[in-house]
Amino acid sequence: MIWLTWRQHRREALFTLLALAALAAFTIPTGVAMHRAFDRDVAGCLRALGAGVLVPLRGSCQQPASAFADQYAGYRVVAPLLLFAPAVIGLFWGAPLLARELEQQTHRLVWTQGVGRLRWAATKFGLVLGFAALVAAACAALLSWWLRPLATALGDRFEFPVFDLGGPAAVAYTLFAVALGIAAGADRRKVLPAMGVLLAVFLAARIGVTVFARPGYLPAEEATVAATSPEHFNRLGGGWVLDQAVRAPDGRVIHPNAEQRCDPDHPAEECDRGAVNWVRYQPAQRYWTFQAIESGVFLLGAAGLVLVALRRTGRLA
Repeated sequence: MIWLTWRQHRREALFTLLALAALAAFTIPTGVAMHRAFDRDVAGCLRALGAGVLVPLRGSCQQPASAFADQYAGYRVVAPLLLFAPAVIGLFWGAPLLARELEQQTHRLVWTQGVGRLRWAATKFGLVLGFAALVAAACAALLSWWLRPLATALGDRFEFPVFDLGGPAAVAYTLFAVALGIAAGADRRKVLPAMGVLLAVFLAARIGVTVFARPGYLPAEEATVAATSPEHFNRLGGGWVLDQAVRAPDGRVIHPNAEQRCDPDHPAEECDRGAVNWVRYQPAQRYWTFQAIESGVFLLGAAGLVLVALRRTGRLA
């Protein structure tokens, strides 16, 4: 069965490895250049600044960080394209895995060779999912390293698409996509309908989790600082600002989604007296907790889909 599975899917495996090699050929040299520039221009300032929620206005690293981000911002256009990698792997590895066999009736020939249907399905599922996990892990490690300087300079490690491309969550997305393709193929028994189901369900799940579930994995924290304070919120500390506003001393919102800074000695006329800046945020130290939660959600989904596919295979005529 292992040899048969390899013979059936060696072309997809070769193309996948070539795509991974092409990604490495682009990200390694550009990543080395970015890391060197970041270490030279930004890293020292960030170490001196610290990772506190509030940091002094003087000595802020916003200027060198913004200059670095502007210099390498062009590379960010590549990131959204890579978000489709789990879906593509699911389309070409998961959806045809059972659907092509059932559509062409070749599964019946295998079962006449003394191979039980569950053993046949479990071997195919295990090998394909294992290979997909290895490829996704290599890709996630590479992209996480590549994006780290830009994510630090922009302070958006929690946000789309940086969070989605690195860490264990990216592996979980891939396994979910492949398992979804397998289950859709077992249900629809044709390749094209299985691909359509995969795309619709996968996109709905990813958008739903990213937009609605991720911000609330853990209760957000709040912080306030006077508009006349010599301190401000540390945008480069790695936290995730979910909401912000300028508020009056009684808590009333004066300016939504804004921040106000006033000179304590010579406040400008437009500065609101007694105003405070308020933010609701997820602390930086929760990043790996969020990665674990989101990975768990999609891994549980993948496991459930594999069980569904195995049950459907066991009932095939």
